[in-house]
Amino acid sequence: LRSNSASAVPALAKIVADPNLEVRTAAIEALAKIGGETKEAVSAIAKALRDSNPDIPWRAAKALGDMGEDAKAAIPDLVQCVKINHDADDGYQELTRRNAGNALAAIGPEAVSPLVEALKSDDPNVQDTCAAALGRIGVAAVAPLHDALRSDDVHLRSGAALALVKIGSKATGALPGLIEALKDGDPMIRVRAAQAVWAIQQEPDPGILLQQGRHQALQGQPLLFPGLAAGLLAQELVVQRFEHGPELAELGLVPGHELLEPGPLLPVPRGHLLLQGHARGHGL
Repeated sequence: LRSNSASAVPALAKIVADPNLEVRTAAIEALAKIGGETKEAVSAIAKALRDSNPDIPWRAAKALGDMGEDAKAAIPDLVQCVKINHDADDGYQELTRRNAGNALAAIGPEAVSPLVEALKSDDPNVQDTCAAALGRIGVAAVAPLHDALRSDDVHLRSGAALALVKIGSKATGALPGLIEALKDGDPMIRVRAAQAVWAIQQEPDPGILLQQGRHQALQGQPLLFPGLAAGLLAQELVVQRFEHGPELAELGLVPGHELLEPGPLLPVPRGHLLLQGHARGHGL
């Protein structure tokens, strides 16, 4: 189909609901090739996201992704696909979620607000998909995610920090909020904030580490740093090559002997270095 085939859209839109699976699939693919020249094409494919046959929604989500920003009218339907309850045994469902996330990323900045809102989910699959999409969108998502770090919703704060990890070095505008998030009461948010700071700066800033150390040592909390930084931190902190090395030493920071495993008391991902801090009465 050529790009001037918009006249075929009404007929194709009707057979998206055809009883035959192969006919429905062909109609979706044809509409995607026509692209977003008409709202009817986008609307027809968006309806296919709710098809009762599990082999159709993932194809529809992929088709919308191929249309890029022309598929913006389908944002609400795509977000619903991302938020669908996860069934670990349903490969089609996970494929639909992943394709929907990719489509939202391809749509771009207009998808940022609903993606950030969807980070409030307590489903890690939803958070991972939204964070990955926001990471691909990049700079346009930084300011809303920075604001989200101050939310009262713990899931939103955690998801925002994860998304900023995905954005990486382009998320410099979120550093103030991330540094504050190093003091968050939720350990996973502290981990993700540390990961994001590392991803943004590509090297541990001793001033930031010291700020985190002072706060957590006072509260008897373990210090958690991302796996990417663990080896470097272990080396640098032990030999005190940082400018603030003596001050860090006063906190009693020592590298842990084992990498932490996820658990109910300390839910952190694999590959994180544990630095145990003791205030030692230094009035921190």
